[in-house]
Amino acid sequence: MVLLDGGPVGGMDAAAFVRRLEAVPGVAVQLRAKGVSRRELYQRARVLGDAARAAGVPFLVNDAVDVALALPGTGVHLGQEDLPLEMARRLLGRSCLLGASVRTPEQAREAVSAGADYLGVGAVFPSPTKPHAPVIGLEGFRKVRVQVECPVVAIGGITRDRVAQVRGAGADAVAVVSAVAASQDPVAACRDFVAAFSCA
Repeated sequence: MVLLDGGPVGGMDAAAFVRRLEAVPGVAVQLRAKGVSRRELYQRARVLGDAARAAGVPFLVNDAVDVALALPGTGVHLGQEDLPLEMARRLLGRSCLLGASVRTPEQAREAVSAGADYLGVGAVFPSPTKPHAPVIGLEGFRKVRVQVECPVVAIGGITRDRVAQVRGAGADAVAVVSAVAASQDPVAACRDFVAAFSCA
């Protein structure tokens, strides 16, 4: 899963980048744009969502149930301080992809019980994009993994060299930000992550 803020990705327009992901099976896109107005978030989500649908790429917005409701086919990822998952699921219905950020086994069990389809677990490693996020390490990740049967996505400081470690700890996928966004060829970077995960 690639996390974007809607700005350029490796010097490329974000929507153009998303459209090119059609050639990289297994990648999803999440829009995480902190500090922008709801109107701006909606505009970015509409543009990227259209590109994602054209490319056949799953698309989610971070923290924004209202935006997802306004853009059919858009999934939602929620954190521990966002709208409660039970309410989000009630509003979105069963067909909407709903993810949740967790750090502990207790949070993981509660999220699944409340209707989460997948969990984002971390930060596994220190992350430059969230420097103050608590780091749970590989052992903390494993403790969450064994508690749930739904897909679990490793997030936080994930680089290509760390893919094998999180895959070995039970990750079903990884979420990346700077490792793709800062790349000179972000599409190739996504392809490298998919290949590394498949071989791990």
